[in-house]
Amino acid sequence: TFDSSGNHLASTDGDGTVNIWTRDGKRDGELVAHGRLSSGPSFSADGALLAIGTAGGLIEIWDVHSGETVMLDRHHSAPVNNVIFLPGDRSRLMSGSDDMTVAQFDCPACTDPDRVIEEAVKWTKANP
Repeated sequence: TFDSSGNHLASTDGDGTVNIWTRDGKRDGELVAHGRLSSGPSFSADGALLAIGTAGGLIEIWDVHSGETVMLDRHHSAPVNNVIFLPGDRSRLMSGSDDMTVAQFDCPACTDPDRVIEEAVKWTKANP
């Protein structure tokens, strides 16, 4: 899968590794998923985020440049076949699965990770 600029390509090897390549074929990074991969990778429109689905029903989203996981969530009970960012919106995604469901969901950390961390800290203090 190419990013929208055509400068980077993401490929998977099935064991849970996503490789990021430059346009000229040089390896630019490696992302390791939380499980065996079952879908192809999908870039956000700006190319900064990458989403993937696992055989265990998880959706994982990474910041391509830092390699950090932005979101890890379960939306399905069976392997995820496809995950895409909605066009022009890096905070909304859709996924389809072998469990015969389609999920549309938000990724608040995809657009404002600092706010998500602040809310988690507040919740932790309120719920010791």
